Amino acid sequence: MKVTYLSQLDPRWAGNKIGPGPLKMGRYGCTTTMLSMMAFYAGHPILPDEIASHADWYTDASNPSGPCLVLWNKLNIAGLKFIWRQKGYDKARILKDLADPQMLVGLQVNNGQHWVWLLGKTWFGDYTAADPLGGIRCNVLKKYKNITGSVHFKMVK
Repeated sequence: MKVTYLSQLDPRWAGNKIGPGPLKMGRYGCTTTMLSMMAFYAGHPILPDEIASHADWYTDASNPSGPCLVLWNKLNIAGLKFIWRQKGYDKARILKDLADPQMLVGLQVNNGQHWVWLLGKTWFGDYTAADPLGGIRCNVLKKYKNITGSVHFKMVK
């Protein structure tokens, strides 16, 4: 299957709000854009602005952790089944799911400030990813220095 690179900075949705909160896609839409790229890959294309329009998939302004955070268990994106949200870097789990062609993994990077979609592993111990910040392919550790969490999905029909 082919990777569709999308950017949270795309003017078609950069100014849109995420869920019920005040935050906008251009600055805070990395997770939403990552989910969209995964859905495209799973054969169920949905653009980031459509995902962001689902208020019940995100926290609101009253959430103590902040607004516009993905409620992983509430996601209902065709082609993706939420399996696990890992806080902290679990290299063994990431590599296990990377080896499974039915699994898709998102990596939380940059001290928890950003999300990218894991695509592969490099020869030098780094990972390659689809980066929603610009819609490009990147080397994760070279660009962001650390991995602070992950989210795991299974592709479903």
